[in-house]
Amino acid sequence: MLLGKAIGVAETIVIIGVKVREHDRHIWGPLQSTSATLVYCTPDSASIREFESWALATRPHSKDVKLRSSFQDAFDEICRYARLG
Repeated sequence: MLLGKAIGVAETIVIIGVKVREHDRHIWGPLQSTSATLVYCTPDSASIREFESWALATRPHSKDVKLRSSFQDAFDEICRYARLG
């Protein structure tokens, strides 16, 4: 699977506006196993809480980042985490 390979070699993965859904194993399965830092961005408080619960259960020792903001408002910060300039 191409997505799984990309997730496996990434150092940082930015997730924007994607809700944690148990049935989306093709996304969240590889993400729970990666050593990459996950940068999760959404202005939705409920989605942040769902991500925090998922991360606590599947990646308890990770240094994942949660940005409670829209993509537009967090663009510069996202670029810094992703080392895009």
